[in-house]
Amino acid sequence: MKRQELEMRAAAMENTSSEVEEAMEVQREKLKNEWRMGGGGQVDPTAANNANTALYTTFAVFGILGGGIYNILGPRATLFAGCSTYVLYAGSFLYYNHYHHQPIVLTAGALLGVGAGLLWAGQGAIMTA
Repeated sequence: MKRQELEMRAAAMENTSSEVEEAMEVQREKLKNEWRMGGGGQVDPTAANNANTALYTTFAVFGILGGGIYNILGPRATLFAGCSTYVLYAGSFLYYNHYHHQPIVLTAGALLGVGAGLLWAGQGAIMTA
């Protein structure tokens, strides 16, 4: 009788350990999804990744052209134009949270690239003047 009791307890412990392992795996997945950073706070970071691609592409171009645009517009208009695009970018993610319309986020990312090129060209000109 003791042997049967020991076998039953061993079987119960095996079931318990597999249940604990399954619960721990579920908890790990939950934490992984809960604490994932990036993506503008989105569950799916695809829109933010695409917007960052547009941002850095246009920033590479307007980082070079920003000095010439600064010479034409002057410091005040260049810095204003550059700073205003950051608000559009942040607002596009708020819009995306409600409507899941990715082209708005992509456009805002591209405009931020233009604005960042202007902003940092203007900032550089002021700092070196």
